[in-house]
Amino acid sequence: MKSRKTRARLVGGAAIAFLLFGVGGAILIVKARRFAPPEPTVARASSTPGDPFKVALVGDSWVAPKTLPNLIGIAGLEIRVAAHPGATSRDLLADLRGASSTAAAFCREPVGIIVVSAGINDSGQRVGSDFYAYHMLQLTRHLIGCGKQAVVIEIPQYGAERLPSVPMRSWLKRTVFVRAFPNGTPVIDSYRQAFRAALRSDGLTERVRLVNPDPEIPPFETRPDLYSNPSHLNATGLLGFAKAIARGLHEAWSVGGIKPKPA
Repeated sequence: MKSRKTRARLVGGAAIAFLLFGVGGAILIVKARRFAPPEPTVARASSTPGDPFKVALVGDSWVAPKTLPNLIGIAGLEIRVAAHPGATSRDLLADLRGASSTAAAFCREPVGIIVVSAGINDSGQRVGSDFYAYHMLQLTRHLIGCGKQAVVIEIPQYGAERLPSVPMRSWLKRTVFVRAFPNGTPVIDSYRQAFRAALRSDGLTERVRLVNPDPEIPPFETRPDLYSNPSHLNATGLLGFAKAIARGLHEAWSVGGIKPKPA
């Protein structure tokens, strides 16, 4: 009799644990996979383009280091930064749409080029390549709509497969998302390809300058010496990141027939 009651309690406990796991997973999915409203389709810029030598950097923790603007090393360049550590592409879109955020102010100021670095947290959390591509498309639509040249640094080949899974909530979230959403293998390539496809589908390929940072920041698996941990650069890696941004700016100026200012 006693063993039967014990078994019943164990079965009941397991059922409750399974139910809580399912409910917890559902809540995580609903919260993390809430797509932002779309931007209007972009026909032409709605305002006069700004000064191409006034540049803004918008992104997650990769644009946060205070030394980054100086490392870009282009004479006559005025650089402003809006960093949002831990942000996904959806978070950065919300920042740009916000009424009082630093990022949103860039659209109202005579900034000519906005460089966006996003996707580390999207791919790290495995929220899905479709989620990343959708929000990056809305973000670039927004920038073009307010008269800015968008330069997007594609997701670097950081150590996406070596991220720690602690605390338990992070492990649970990633376990659910890896199986529930389109992530692809390798994950970073699938996210990059999804965004490129979204740009093509929307006819914006020629209006957004994509920068593949691999020449300046090789994959974590081959050059771990450039990283302080699997998802963050050290000082040497940051210099490579700055060079990738500088290359993107030069490419944007070249397309626009603009010559850099002399040193």
